[in-house]
Order: sequence, then structure tokens, then C-alpha cells
Amino acid sequence: MSRVIKGSTVYVSQPKVIQIDELRELQEKYERSNGKIPKVNKLVNNELEQIRAESDSILRETESMIIDLLDKAQDEASSIIAEAREEAELIRADNEKKGYEDGMKQARQEIDETLKQARQESEQIIARAGQSKMQILRTAEPDMMRLVMAIAKRVIGGEIKTNPDVVTNIIAEALTYLDKAENISVHINPGEVLQVLDAVNTGQITDKHNKMVDFDVQADKRVSTGGCIIDGDEGQIDATIETRMLRIEKSIQGVIGDE
Repeated sequence: MSRVIKGSTVYVSQPKVIQIDELRELQEKYERSNGKIPKVNKLVNNELEQIRAESDSILRETESMIIDLLDKAQDEASSIIAEAREEAELIRADNEKKGYEDGMKQARQEIDETLKQARQESEQIIARAGQSKMQILRTAEPDMMRLVMAIAKRVIGGEIKTNPDVVTNIIAEALTYLDKAENISVHINPGEVLQVLDAVNTGQITDKHNKMVDFDVQADKRVSTGGCIIDGDEGQIDATIETRMLRIEKSIQGVIGDE
């Protein structure tokens, strides 16, 4: 960006040639003649006055021209400075915008990288947690089984003691596995025979079709309280407490094995 300050053209009138030597000679002759040549002296004075007037005019024109040039130069300089400032502001704004966009791009890249690392770390943590869980389960499996079975036995034992209908409910449940509840005998603990006979006589025990069932009741010391063994034409159903506990244990082992 550059500017050239153009000056104004100055027109000066044709200069008048003044013969200085002739004037001096005339002046000397005038002085020797003791002022006897007044016409020559008057001519000289007129010439000098004209020269002085023309000089003053030239000075005034030159001064005016210089002032005008200075004014124009000042205006031109102000315009150049204003344009330079505007261009500088545009450059600064452009640089700021570019810097902002670059900063945002870098920030997004850093955020994406952080999220990627976080996902990778979370996946690793989950994998390690799963491995730790399996290790804990494998290590604690025997203790867990013993604890669960102990709790189950205690719950079942408590239920048998407090609920006299446990054995009749178990018999009714076992009968549902038979298509035809005919020609059957039920082996139960001797201490529960009277209770079961009373349930049969009052119609409290029914088959899968909700029909009353007539069966033989056999006292069997091998059967613990709360359980039963059913023999019929379709086979045998073991509904003793011990067998039911074994089924519970196998179910728990299956759950642990799936983990």
C-alpha cells in the first residue's frame, strides 16, 4: 500500500529583465550632476517599485501554494493512516477468528481423544471386574453353596414346624405330575399319617384336574417330616425334603456356572 502526494502546478508570470548595471550607471551620473536628471531617477524608482510589487505577489502566490500543498498532504496522510488502521483491524479480526476456529478444532480433538480413552478404560475395568467376579465365584462357590443350603434347610424346617399343611401341600403338588392318579400309595413319615388321612377323608387333596383322590397311606420311617414318596402305575415320584434340597442345590450350581 503506497500513496504519492501530487503537488499543484505553479504558474509564474514572465519575469522582467532588469539591467542592473545600466541603473547603477544612471544613478552615478545622476549623483554627479547633483540631481539634474530627475527623469532618470524617477524611472529607476518606478522600476524598483514594480520589481518590489511583483516580488511580493510571487511570495504571496508561493506561500498560498505551499499552504495548499501542506493541507492536501495532511489530508492524504490522514486518509492513508485511516485505511492502514482499517486494514490492520481486518487482519487482527481475521487472525482472531482463525485462532478461535483453530482453538475449537483442537479442543474438539482433545475431547474426542479423552472420550476414547475413557471408553477404553471403562471396557478394561468391566473386563477385569468380570474376571474378578468369576474368580471370586469359583473360589467362594463351595462356601456359597453351603450357606445357601443351610438357609434353605432352616427355612423349610421352620415352615414344616409352623405349618401343619406342608405335607398335604407337597402330596397335592406331587400328584399333579401324574396323568392319572389311580392305584397309588403315598409313603409319609409316621408322625404325619393321621393328618394326611384326615385330609384325604375331608377332600383337601386333589389331583391335577382338581378331583378328589383316594390313595393308600403308608407310614415309612425313611421319609422325613414334610416329605413323601408316591408309587403308582405311572412310576414313582420322590418328593422327600432331601430330594427337593438336592434339586435346589443343582439349580444354584447352574446359576453359578452360567455366570
